[in-house]
Amino acid sequence: MTTLLANGRAYDIDAILFDKDGTLLDFLSLWGTWADCLYDRLRAGLAARGIEWRMDEWTGLLGTFHAEDGRMTGFDRRGPFAMGAIDDVTAILAGQAYRRGLPWNDALELVRDCRGQAAAELDRRRPARALPGLRRFLDQCAQHGLPLAVVTADDTKEARKHLHWLGIDGHFADIIGNDRVSRGKPDPEMVYLACASLGIDPSRTALIGDTAGDMQMGKAAGVRLTIAIGASGGLPGADVVISDYDALAILPSGDA
Repeated sequence: MTTLLANGRAYDIDAILFDKDGTLLDFLSLWGTWADCLYDRLRAGLAARGIEWRMDEWTGLLGTFHAEDGRMTGFDRRGPFAMGAIDDVTAILAGQAYRRGLPWNDALELVRDCRGQAAAELDRRRPARALPGLRRFLDQCAQHGLPLAVVTADDTKEARKHLHWLGIDGHFADIIGNDRVSRGKPDPEMVYLACASLGIDPSRTALIGDTAGDMQMGKAAGVRLTIAIGASGGLPGADVVISDYDALAILPSGDA
């Protein structure tokens, strides 16, 4: 048993589960790069097919915000870009391409091709950046032998790669991506699978995330504690809200 201090309050836990994007790494640095490339390739692909591109028609569907030059500057935490899986984003964009006149098969092929080009750009640039205080906190967890796992809407292989870019993949006993479950967030299946892998009951586990979907998943699974990070206005279902990892600390049980 280990004691987690969150905003100075003590909670006895046996493991921590982390969302990835927006929780372990800066969401905008990674997925802003991906979105900029995706939209750019999609705009060119539509133009080649005689379809006019109107930025707000596409970005509004996903909940992304952009500067005048088209660069992504923010996102809606309640939207599909923040909470959805890659396949969700693909289906939404392909649906819009279909509404603009492309046959469904061509729409899917176009979006999947653009998605692949965006992924290749990420591999080239590796724009992953850890959130402030994360490395210190992970090292502290390791010093006290606290089991950790990742539960993410991203695919497992991609998630592992992003964490490897940061040099923190070795901190996690398991990484549960959307491809490893039959139902993604906010369904609790990811939490059940991660806890089973760690050999820890959900009721003894803390979950850290940055969206309402994370909090809903944790509550549905019956975790000990849901922690929202970086959500200054709070999130439904969050037991604790922190601005960064400096608000967290690990102590051996009995030292709180």
